[in-house]
Amino acid sequence: MRHLSCGFSFPRGRGGFSTRHAKLKVLQKDYKMKINLKICIIALVLAFSSSPLQADKGKALYEDKCTRCHSTELFTREDRSVKNLEVLKTRVKVCSIAAEAEWADDKIGNVVDYLNKNFYKF
Repeated sequence: MRHLSCGFSFPRGRGGFSTRHAKLKVLQKDYKMKINLKICIIALVLAFSSSPLQADKGKALYEDKCTRCHSTELFTREDRSVKNLEVLKTRVKVCSIAAEAEWADDKIGNVVDYLNKNFYKF
């Protein structure tokens, strides 16, 4: 043990100050990693989930361009040709070209979110 002039000593080695300090550092790192992991998971969920705003924008875009050719009955019939989300994305992209919508990918995504949320539910 190391003694100070006031008579107080810091134990070293097994169970001493340095070991407790090292354990505390490990616990702090572990806690920080868990917090960072939770933040990353929340960020990923938010990034990949469709928001109501996207669907609302998609509805407005759909009503502006798509209803010129067809109504929403197309999406609810039993013999519809769109069977999964990838086909829906492709179909919206093709239809946007046919409707001369000139939509960027984010607007196509908004329409896909609207259609999927309200009709297809993939």
